Amino acid sequence: STKPCILLLPCWVAKKPYFSKLFGCRDNHIFFIAPLQRYNYTMPADLVPESCKPSWVGDDGQTSPFQSCWYVYLPPPFKPGIFFENLKCNMAKSGPFDCVLAKRLQSVKWKLKKTRAQGGQGRPEAECHDQEKRKRKKTPP
Repeated sequence: STKPCILLLPCWVAKKPYFSKLFGCRDNHIFFIAPLQRYNYTMPADLVPESCKPSWVGDDGQTSPFQSCWYVYLPPPFKPGIFFENLKCNMAKSGPFDCVLAKRLQSVKWKLKKTRAQGGQGRPEAECHDQEKRKRKKTPP
């Protein structure tokens, strides 16, 4: 597609064959934003009778059966790589945030685990500061 989109999906969707079939070689146009805390979902009481409700669903209908993340798809005209780097730098300057940003799903899992282990909030790597320094060095005064 030539239109950008943002989808909230379970993290495991990116590993499914239908996802690869849909996005194919355009997977470098997708990046992920994942919340540190799992989103809670509410099962509609009128659609799921009490007798059929899974045991992991709370009395209030709340459940968090999987880690979700935002799949951000930007087609080539939107320059996804540049967009991602700018977002990462802006987040690093104004963070910390209650989410992590990653180019690959495997990175999402690693960053979530690392950030939770540190007991902190997500903070994009300071790589953009290094990039800015390199740009300044290349630019003649």
